[in-house]
Amino acid sequence: MKVMENFNLSKKNIIFIPGIATTDWMTKKWKEELLKFFPNDDVYILNKFYFYNQRAKVHEILNEVLDILKNNHSTYIIGHSFGGILALVAYLENQEMGRDNVKKIVTMASPHSMRAFALEEVKDELGYDSLNLGKIDIKTYGGYFDTVVPNRQSKLFINPHADPFDQQSEKVAKPHKSFFCGHNAFLFNKRIIHRIIKDLME
Repeated sequence: MKVMENFNLSKKNIIFIPGIATTDWMTKKWKEELLKFFPNDDVYILNKFYFYNQRAKVHEILNEVLDILKNNHSTYIIGHSFGGILALVAYLENQEMGRDNVKKIVTMASPHSMRAFALEEVKDELGYDSLNLGKIDIKTYGGYFDTVVPNRQSKLFINPHADPFDQQSEKVAKPHKSFFCGHNAFLFNKRIIHRIIKDLME
């Protein structure tokens, strides 16, 4: 869903990708706060009720992100839960298309290191490859009390220097912050939302 469009040459795309089984009312606070903090930019809230094993819906979301990126404006992408995985896949696909306009990515409670529930198979099918994410500005967040995606599994480990096919090379974590919260607090807690937006704007 497109929320706002401003015809300013210096405007940015601000894209929010929710996780699975997320409805409009669950992203209401993010919509309000993004419009408040980015009044001169284009804000997109991609609300589509989906599950990660619904391949057609997942690709529909990815295609919508890639369509937005065609305008070549500088872009920040925010993803909650599985939406964070889609944010990184969209970035990689955008790079393959020869565009370099995604400048920052934020993921919240996203299952980067999670292998349960056939996630590894789904991520492989989507072309998710954390080893090729060394250059983009990515910040990850997790919750100490998250029982859906445990905090340690929301960290993103990359290999920024060595051969990406060398599985033995040392991996490092992208910048990660942890909150004393559960999974959906990232959608509803205004204090957390403000902290993440301020980090994004730095």
